Amino acid sequence: MVDIDEVRKEVSVQLGTVLAKDDPALVTVILTDVVLRRYVEILNAQNLTHREALGKSLNDGITASKAIAGTIITQSAEYVSDQIYNAVDAAMKDGSARNEKIMGRLYAAKKEARSYMIISVVSAAVAVSSMLFGIAEIFV
Repeated sequence: MVDIDEVRKEVSVQLGTVLAKDDPALVTVILTDVVLRRYVEILNAQNLTHREALGKSLNDGITASKAIAGTIITQSAEYVSDQIYNAVDAAMKDGSARNEKIMGRLYAAKKEARSYMIISVVSAAVAVSSMLFGIAEIFV
């Protein structure tokens, strides 16, 4: 609530006029204060509603981003793995008896490539998750 004595004091200091406690001008000050307080309450309630909706939208976006990122990571890893597997498999089929030693190394490389693929998928998932959590921290 507006401090009427402070208003009267300020008018006196700035204008050199003393307002009576029952001056009609003070009614305007009080009415304005009451109306403004009510609108501030309304705006605060609307602001809270909008913030809640924005938070929900943000969470929905993060959930959708995680799902999309997971799909991209999985499909990319499968593609790379298939390409490596097919290349190594083709190289092994083209080998001859005297190249068996080399083929053995290729087979080991093929197995190792599969292991690296798994590590790559996990690393990518951790990186994307970290990025999404970082984005979430900005908006929370």
